[in-house]
Amino acid sequence: MAEALARALARDRGLQLDFASAGTAAGAGDEASPEAREAMARRGLDLSAHRARPLDAALLDETDLVLVMEPQQLRVLDSFPQAAGKARLLSEWAGEPEPGPPVAYPYGGSQDDYDSAADLLERYLARGLPES
Repeated sequence: MAEALARALARDRGLQLDFASAGTAAGAGDEASPEAREAMARRGLDLSAHRARPLDAALLDETDLVLVMEPQQLRVLDSFPQAAGKARLLSEWAGEPEPGPPVAYPYGGSQDDYDSAADLLERYLARGLPES
């Protein structure tokens, strides 16, 4: 969801940025859940072609910035030397005036959980990405 939202927002703002998503517990090739597809469809975005990929050192080598949803994901990144100095909690990166809540990983949750996660992702990305 974060990648789709970031791509759409960057496109709308005329930004030339590359985005890639990877999961700390993702199964390679897994499709987006029906709840994630529904949450994005409500925003006019299509996740039908999305396939999950696990986080790995090669992706981190190519990355300038790694944004994570939850603090425990930062701890997972500690095991990757390639992530040193690149990883940030999304809410902090967004520059929330007060520390914002982390984006709870909705996998296995209800549609409301996915919609809430999408709302927070959208809010943080809108605050963090430059206007153009």
